[in-house]
Amino acid sequence: MPEPHDPTGERIGAAIRAAAQSVDAPRELRERIAADRARQGSSRRRRFRPAALVAAASVAAVVVAALVIVLGSGGSASPTVADAAAVALRASTAPPPAVDAGDPRFVDASIGGIRFPNYAYDTSWRTVGGRADDLGPRPSRTVTYAKGPVRVGYTIVDGTPLDMSAGERRAAADGTPVWISQVDGARVVSWERDGRTCVLASRQATEAQMLDFVAWHGDA
Repeated sequence: MPEPHDPTGERIGAAIRAAAQSVDAPRELRERIAADRARQGSSRRRRFRPAALVAAASVAAVVVAALVIVLGSGGSASPTVADAAAVALRASTAPPPAVDAGDPRFVDASIGGIRFPNYAYDTSWRTVGGRADDLGPRPSRTVTYAKGPVRVGYTIVDGTPLDMSAGERRAAADGTPVWISQVDGARVVSWERDGRTCVLASRQATEAQMLDFVAWHGDA
């Protein structure tokens, strides 16, 4: 059987709802609720920052770092005689080249059409190692020679001749003009041969010994 209609109850419910809508919360409570909502909104904005902004910041940092590197290096990739001397002083990474079968005055190593001498052909200097390096855009080849504890690194740099004007002084080795300088405590002799730059570097050899290296031609 359906329950009897209660108009009195409906009137009481409507009165309660109207009263609730008319009640105004205390001022302090309303201000606290508004502040909490503002904090929550700010936290959401920080937490959901667009990923594109983060990526853009990362790219900008990389660009700035690249500019610092380029500007700090002077923007030049051209090697110097000092760079070649540093290579000549490094330890060998390859075994000594064999004697050239076609001409025993040379060893089987060359770069840019320039062959390395076989000083053992008629002196007591022997070949003890070699290496190949890139000096910026320029390939280079090094052969190391030894006489007892004395070591001399002989590096030839391919490409147009390097600027040798920074050398401390000029000299001559059997008519060949050379520059003599000091690099990191080592004696350095540089000269041009058939359009290529040749560099000798040693911490033990005397100047006279190194000039003999430049002047040596072997007995034809």
